[in-house]
Amino acid sequence: MKLFKLIIFSFCFAPLLIMSQNDKNFLEKYNKATEFDKLDNADSAFGYYTEVTEFKKNSVSDSLHKKLCQSYLKAAKIAFDKGDLKTATKHIINCISLSTERKDTLMLIKAHKSNADIYREIKNFDAASIEVREAIHLALITKKTNYLLYSAYITLSTIFIEGQHRVDSSIYFLEKAIPLVTAAGDSSTLAQCYNNMAVNLQRQQKYSKAILFYKQALSIHLLKGNRYPILLCNSNIAQAMCDSKNYSEAIKQAIYTLGLFNSDEHPSVRTDIHLSMARSYLHLNQPDSAEKYFEKFFEGTIMSFQNEQNKTINELNTKYKTEEREKDISILKKNSELQDEEAKRKQIIIYFFVGLSLLLAISVYLAVKSYFTKKKANLVITQQKHLVEEKQKEIIDSINYAKRIQFALLPPAEFLKKNLNEHFVLFKPKDIVSGDFYWATKKEYGFYLAVCDSTGHGVPGAFVSLMNISFLNEAINEKNIHEPNKVLDHVRERLIKNMDGQDGMDATLVRFEKDKITYASAHNKPVHIRNNAFVEMKADKMPVGKGERTESFNLYTIEHQKGDCIYFYTDGFADQFGGPKGKKFKYKQLEEILLKNHKLPINEQSQALEKAFEVWKGQLEQVDDVCIIGIRL
Repeated sequence: MKLFKLIIFSFCFAPLLIMSQNDKNFLEKYNKATEFDKLDNADSAFGYYTEVTEFKKNSVSDSLHKKLCQSYLKAAKIAFDKGDLKTATKHIINCISLSTERKDTLMLIKAHKSNADIYREIKNFDAASIEVREAIHLALITKKTNYLLYSAYITLSTIFIEGQHRVDSSIYFLEKAIPLVTAAGDSSTLAQCYNNMAVNLQRQQKYSKAILFYKQALSIHLLKGNRYPILLCNSNIAQAMCDSKNYSEAIKQAIYTLGLFNSDEHPSVRTDIHLSMARSYLHLNQPDSAEKYFEKFFEGTIMSFQNEQNKTINELNTKYKTEEREKDISILKKNSELQDEEAKRKQIIIYFFVGLSLLLAISVYLAVKSYFTKKKANLVITQQKHLVEEKQKEIIDSINYAKRIQFALLPPAEFLKKNLNEHFVLFKPKDIVSGDFYWATKKEYGFYLAVCDSTGHGVPGAFVSLMNISFLNEAINEKNIHEPNKVLDHVRERLIKNMDGQDGMDATLVRFEKDKITYASAHNKPVHIRNNAFVEMKADKMPVGKGERTESFNLYTIEHQKGDCIYFYTDGFADQFGGPKGKKFKYKQLEEILLKNHKLPINEQSQALEKAFEVWKGQLEQVDDVCIIGIRL
């Protein structure tokens, strides 16, 4: 009878004992995972979190389901940081499934936000927006979720900027977030919101409001004593002042900010300040100061690039050496265990089996060695590929910086509109930056306009164009050289002296006075149209630079009447290959288009030229920079 009762008891309660053991194993692994997570040991934490997620929901108590959901999200976060988006997605889906079943709204909000991060990483911003909106919907119907709600608003605001460039929508969700953040007393996030709002307002060219938000963010950082955000906010204020054309105040703000720096502190922020100062001095017609800070900007940019390159290489070397040491220790440990095992076996088995075991051990060793050799080779290849991709991105970012500089030096549309009659500017760089450029300045003795084609295109051409702009500015604004031909003589002299004559430009420089128009031209003669006919124009067949001819440039006068059209251009349009036979467009065809369309409104002339260029080019690559300026007198 006692035996029967024991059997019945075991049958009824054994499953509970097994479940208790599962719970114990689950908690042991979960606690180890969280301990390693607190120590920032991501690899070990991920290993234990993964083991936790392998428990089926029915194999552990309901009370542990929340920890299981948390483990899904933790494992997903670490996988995401490692770039393993497939594994991260799998864990998030499991979390959503279990959280939905448990009706755990808070965990669902976190899961949808994590899913949005994955979609942002793969640039699927529409899907990311849907995930965040779902998180917001859940947060709005759940009490005590202010933090999750405002963080979702901030994420959605960021998505609208990253993927859809919808500044108004980004501002809308920031405005929703700010009161919640303020009520929560989360000052760090509030400073982030103020900064993001300022950036958006700067994109809308609402510079005064942007500066106010930057200052609000700055006041929070000053209370916290955070050095980097303090310097960055001050730098952003200087940049906003410069963008708003308040150049004197921008310089004062920049000088004040530079005084806050310690010796080698945050060089990237210092470089941005140098750029703001260079732009401001340039617009205030102080070329010496502008050149000084442009040089500091370039030096800082190059130094930052080199520092990041060295840092990346050192990190890769350190990681590689650490992994190699860990592998060596692991292999030594395994060999030691095999030797101990073999020693025990020698006591109980015959020599034949000992030899067989040794043969097996050697085979295993060779297989392991082969595996790690391949893994090492794959790791090196992956690292090199990653490094190349990173460097390529850094180079593109640097070139985009150069584009900002070059476009800041081009005359603003409002400046041209104020000093010219009806006109258009067709400017199509071949690459991100351009060797072609147009430049203008106003003096008491006339308005000057230059259309130039520097040697080369892309980055080399852009650097030469910066030099050419500097020398034009020097001749007219510093040396007070009035005549266009004398200006080109001066620029040529400076180029030969500073560039060994290897680089220069083709150029047309025009001076508009009250009663006459004079110009000097190197190679590219202007086109003058009056009453459906061309008026003969002249140009000197020599470059602004070293050439076969060394005489001075000639000064020409344009005899003009009201309604005449004058066009200045570089050779990029005429040299473009295309059409049905893949040939050059040529100057004759360009002049025919100008003659055909010269009576159209000036903006329609520009559209007609651009359409003709794109149709002719078709699917072929653009071969050179294009710059055409048309003026109706």
